[in-house]
Amino acid sequence: MILEIMFHEFSLHEMDLEFDERLKSVKFSLPTPDLVHIILNLISNSVKNFIENKIQDPRIAIKYTENDSQVGFEITDNGTGMDENTFNNLTDLFSDGTAAYQHRGIGLRLISRILEKRGGHLLFIPVNSGTCLRVGFNKKRLAGTKVFDN
Repeated sequence: MILEIMFHEFSLHEMDLEFDERLKSVKFSLPTPDLVHIILNLISNSVKNFIENKIQDPRIAIKYTENDSQVGFEITDNGTGMDENTFNNLTDLFSDGTAAYQHRGIGLRLISRILEKRGGHLLFIPVNSGTCLRVGFNKKRLAGTKVFDN
């Protein structure tokens, strides 16, 4: 259901959404509303950036990630991007928000706190252009929600 809504919205706005099908079989250790909130907030941030900066051929990729101890997904876009310093300021609970992104960041702070409480994390991944954020969970703590179910 979520995928259908996302693809429909992206097609309406002539945006390209790439989705890694392997995510459909992964269970994450979050209640469905929390996981949906996280995904939609991250995608919404990208879409806002596309619109505000008139990005040509906007694209978002949602990809499965896994290593020996972690599993999760990355959301990468081709927007104007941010640097690691900005990301840290936006996710720091104690930041006063006086950076250039003063009116933004509450969503990223909230996402970080939700993930931390459930043993997950939100990481900034440096890329040449755009922004890439990784949501990850310890494999030992996985057991829960399949958010990308159709």
